[in-house]
Amino acid sequence: MIPQPVFGESQVWLDGRGRLLVLEVIPPQVDESTREPQAPDWSVLFREAGLDPASWTPVDPTWTPLLYADMRAAWHGTLPGRPDEAMRIEAAAYRGRPVYWHLIRHWDRPDRMVPYTRSPGERVGMSLASRSFLP
Repeated sequence: MIPQPVFGESQVWLDGRGRLLVLEVIPPQVDESTREPQAPDWSVLFREAGLDPASWTPVDPTWTPLLYADMRAAWHGTLPGRPDEAMRIEAAAYRGRPVYWHLIRHWDRPDRMVPYTRSPGERVGMSLASRSFLP
């Protein structure tokens, strides 16, 4: 049985240089706070990703996090040294604390929209690979 995630647990993905690519934090299951949603200091996550927030343009968020959030934000820009490669950042917060950050490359595709289907080439490759293990 897979243990259920607990409030505050997080998943963090870093690149080879330790820069933030993905952050997901479990929000509380019960929250009786009546505070209005507020924006967190996104510059902290930009810094952890090795990015200058001034070089990113705010845009409407389009990717939704799997976790609950009461505020979303998004930016469009490029990575330092890669001005030809468009990137997108999607972020979300809950009660002023970041719970989601995702650096999205132009080739990334949503993977929760439809079930994954292997391409014909992948099916052939899997068939050949499985036969190579047979006696």
